[in-house]
Amino acid sequence: MSSLHVHAPKGVYVAQIRRAFERKWTTVGGEFKQKHRAQATAAANMVGDFKRARVLFCAEWYDPIIVMEASV
Repeated sequence: MSSLHVHAPKGVYVAQIRRAFERKWTTVGGEFKQKHRAQATAAANMVGDFKRARVLFCAEWYDPIIVMEASV
């Protein structure tokens, strides 16, 4: 008898941006269920002196995982 284990954690995506001279990330747009919506929100908020954007996947039992990171 064999068993199959499917690892598919449920969680949310969080969009964040930061300025070039700062260390803290600013969360924008709240939490998203879809990755592409979080990516679009992070990219759309990179205006002015914001130079970096990232999307985190936050699951219930795991540390946040960086899904996407972009810089200008």
